Amino acid sequence: MKKQLYNLLCACGILLITTNGNAQCLCSPGVPATPIIQTITISPTSNFSNDLIFTKFSMPMAFLKCATLEGTFSTEASLGIRNRDSLDRYYKFKYSQYVSITGPGGLFVDADADITYGPQYLSKYGQPGDSTMFGPDTTLRNISITKNITNPAFYEGTGNVVLTLTNTGSTLLQQGSNNYTSSVKTSVWGEFKMTYYWCESVLLADDIKNFIVTSKNNKANISWEILNDEATNSYEILISTDGKNFTKTILVSPQSVAEGTATKYAYQYATDQAATGKLYFRIKQISASGKVRFSTVQFINLSANAGNEVAVYPNPVTSRQLSLQFGQLLKGNYAVEVINLTGQVIYRNTFKLNNTNTLQLTLPSTPPSGLYHVRARGIASGEMYTNKLLVQH
Repeated sequence: MKKQLYNLLCACGILLITTNGNAQCLCSPGVPATPIIQTITISPTSNFSNDLIFTKFSMPMAFLKCATLEGTFSTEASLGIRNRDSLDRYYKFKYSQYVSITGPGGLFVDADADITYGPQYLSKYGQPGDSTMFGPDTTLRNISITKNITNPAFYEGTGNVVLTLTNTGSTLLQQGSNNYTSSVKTSVWGEFKMTYYWCESVLLADDIKNFIVTSKNNKANISWEILNDEATNSYEILISTDGKNFTKTILVSPQSVAEGTATKYAYQYATDQAATGKLYFRIKQISASGKVRFSTVQFINLSANAGNEVAVYPNPVTSRQLSLQFGQLLKGNYAVEVINLTGQVIYRNTFKLNNTNTLQLTLPSTPPSGLYHVRARGIASGEMYTNKLLVQH
């Protein structure tokens, strides 16, 4: 019965690949992970092997929970036959098309289809009518795939992850002489979507605003604001050299504030005179009941060439508004661009900065959900500042 259904679907030009179900990916009970989607389109190609290249998931204070590959593709084939026998023959062939997608983390999905050609009468070799061409025929039409990645750890980090799409065809003689030649031409095309489902590594405090860190004379100037502060709240300044492993540097005692008012905090941290590279900071908020929340991560660069990156907040962004924070005070004209993964510039503007390390942007419209690059360039100095921006709705 299963084979009969498969043949019926193929005859109708429809085939559905059944893979592992795409169950809901949760960060915790009742809290779904946030998706990021990348899409790759393959134009018709006769290559036996094609690379599907996706950017790996990389986001501070977040981890990849699940990954899913989805796609729709089709194939086409042409079969040429020539009778090389000394007698006229009837030929009949079973043509098979096979497509597979493989990748790290246990990714494997495949599909195949068969077509019978003939019986076809062919004259003896060297005479008119000794050859024929079958097709082109669409062998696999709009194949839908959904495959959950068994081990998504291979898709997290820097750089790219490469999946391999293979496409091949073969013939099996069912009637006629073995003395024949054949040629097969195949092509494949389609669209493939990789979805990363991510979770925050820590619970972010939505009332910590304008968290800024700048450096001068081996000192880190740290400031932040609390929109609705409570007198019983306390704060710890955490520091890290890798942006992942943080330790407490100082406990900031609660201030005498009226409940629910906005409060500004500032602290100056003396860095190691011999320290180089980046130092990362975040604020830990502790309520009287012991509830803990964290700010986003900010950094300073103590190297000689400090300041070649820019922090983006909020990140992820859900509206047209975002802010840039540089690792040092800047002065002069700067060109700022927001670029999608295909290289298209969706925002471009020029700003004049005067000894500031922050910049407010208003995009002309809310971009589609996905991953973007933010780039700021000093027009006179040529210095470049870059970072990634996640847009989600």
